[in-house]
Amino acid sequence: MPRLNVFVFILLLVTLLPSVSFACSCKERTDSELYKNAKAVFLAEVTLTEIEKDESENSLGDMVIAKFRVIESFKPGSAEITEVRDLSFGFGNCSIGLTSGMEYVFYVSNDKGKFTNYVGMCTGSRPVNLQADEANELLDRIRKLGSTK
Repeated sequence: MPRLNVFVFILLLVTLLPSVSFACSCKERTDSELYKNAKAVFLAEVTLTEIEKDESENSLGDMVIAKFRVIESFKPGSAEITEVRDLSFGFGNCSIGLTSGMEYVFYVSNDKGKFTNYVGMCTGSRPVNLQADEANELLDRIRKLGSTK
């Protein structure tokens, strides 16, 4: 019986102790808000990625610079954009994990400086599987946003 009490005590202790949590936290926005706030919105396949090192004291981390091939443009502005940027993938940093050969819907931010053409998760950007029904539903919703402007 004492072993059970020790086990329960340890279980409660572990459960109730504050823990470090690594999670991305973005302001919740509608598809319409994401579209409106973006400099450009398009579906693309990433063709090349490279790392831009940032070892400065206040660094948020390295940036991934990605070149891409536009598959479909939903909002004017994508023609002028030749590369997009995201933080290097890490726990809780809201990166979408830019990877060559994958398709993404990019909502390109209007930010400047290091975050010019930023496409992190909080912009609405995300990887898509073009064979999945969910991707087709998402693309249809974005197309409708573009047709109402």
